[in-house]
Amino acid sequence: MSQLLLVPLLVAVAATASSGVSQRYLRPRVAAWSLVVGSTVTALAALSALVMVLVEFAHALAQTQGALAWCLHLEHHGPVPWVEGSVAAAWLAGAAVRVLRCRARYRGLVPDAGSGGVEIVDDDHPVAFTLPGGQGRTVVSSGMLRALSSGEQAALFSHEHSHHARRHDRFILAVDLAVAVVPLLGPMRGYVRYATERWADEDAARAVGDRRLVARALARAALVQHAAPQPGMAMADLGVRTRVDQLLAEPTRRSVVVLTVAGSAGLTALAAVSASVQVHHLAMVTAHLCA
Repeated sequence: MSQLLLVPLLVAVAATASSGVSQRYLRPRVAAWSLVVGSTVTALAALSALVMVLVEFAHALAQTQGALAWCLHLEHHGPVPWVEGSVAAAWLAGAAVRVLRCRARYRGLVPDAGSGGVEIVDDDHPVAFTLPGGQGRTVVSSGMLRALSSGEQAALFSHEHSHHARRHDRFILAVDLAVAVVPLLGPMRGYVRYATERWADEDAARAVGDRRLVARALARAALVQHAAPQPGMAMADLGVRTRVDQLLAEPTRRSVVVLTVAGSAGLTALAAVSASVQVHHLAMVTAHLCA
């Protein structure tokens, strides 16, 4: 089997990984979408490449040739070594396990039907987060409310409402599934989570009409939470200092934004094209094996 058939997968991984570093200069919504699309198509390319290698490997084995006897007019790209075939099989098995675990974690956080809305819990420990799922359940403790002023509370609730209204949990789930298939995409988790938090920050700033108020609420929430991990999507959960700086910073120059958008779009398109080429290779191999 020609190693060149795997080049599109490598290009897709490289393009997607490179797109993550430019998200700082993009609008959060654009950054989130581009990162998720790039991660998803790269995962599809990886699955296609693994299945392609495994099909050719299984077809060459004496033990499995009988099961593929319905294939006619075989045309191979070359034998697949045991090492490559074993790696592909192990990778697919590991990916299946990781995907199932990822789905289980997500479902474990989704609230029961009818339990959406906002829940104020009587707890001195300051917490505030939104659970995934269509119900959009937001949990805020009395300790968190006491730590914030009325305006900061409005910013907090607007931020958490954005997580539900925009269904940021789907963006996070999509990239988690992609990383489960291609662990090399691990940094995409942080990039997408950061982009969704920035997205919610901007929505909150528009809702309350005061960027400084949102920045102050974000900083205060982070201080009182002491960076404790939250079970869902939380306002003060990731990159707080950088997010505060971006809320208070002057708008990015238009030329920088245009160049970044063009570069990010090009990298995402490159990943998508490479993924489609990889899927085409799988279809080509299948056609060759079973003409």
